[in-house]
Amino acid sequence: MEFLILIIAGVVVYYLYVTLQEYLKNPMQKNSRESEEIFDYSSKEDPYKNLEFQEGQEIQRFSHTELGVMLEIIKRIPQKEKNAEVIEKIVKNFIEQYVAIYPDMQKDSTKANEFFLEQPTDKSLVDVASEFLSFSYAEYKKRLRFVEFLLMLLYLDGVLSEDKKEFLLDVASVLELDNEDFNKIYDAYEQQFEKLEAESDTEENNISLEEAIKAQINIFDSKNISKDLLEDALRIRKSLK
Repeated sequence: MEFLILIIAGVVVYYLYVTLQEYLKNPMQKNSRESEEIFDYSSKEDPYKNLEFQEGQEIQRFSHTELGVMLEIIKRIPQKEKNAEVIEKIVKNFIEQYVAIYPDMQKDSTKANEFFLEQPTDKSLVDVASEFLSFSYAEYKKRLRFVEFLLMLLYLDGVLSEDKKEFLLDVASVLELDNEDFNKIYDAYEQQFEKLEAESDTEENNISLEEAIKAQINIFDSKNISKDLLEDALRIRKSLK
């Protein structure tokens, strides 16, 4: 009986030994494949690239890009129709500056201009701003600069009405801007634009809108991080007085 038990034990040990050898040759074959299928993505990957769009829906696809989301926010500026032509020119330059820094978007520049002329989607401003936050979550300076760009557009007629203030505050809040950073920009614009509107028109203010727009710094270029967009905003406003 003891001899039989020893034989059975030997067989079991041999089987375990053979199984172990096979495992050591390729220990993670199955699990590695499962992991690859589940986690095969990059943090830089466009989260919308796998969405299915039918032929002719390029504009819809574009609306799910960072540039598309920013343009969707700009579309919602209060009283935009008052300065529609001016804003359209500024936004065209804005698009050119963006694709200059992100050349992969160059092919979408035409779609971007077409998209901006379309009516806003049914999404709420909060939802759209939240999308931009997702795109730029690790780029605080970009979000801060974009809000300053919005402030420039809001001051095109020299007045920041209550509905414009509410719009700006809603966007800034969703984008998680620091109160001190936001207030610093807001106060500077308020002070300088009040001063500008109180001034009489002078010859030195005679600069064309096109020249003023082209002189605007590229807010997406890291080399311009310390340059003041306020001066550009004042120059554009002067060209309209």
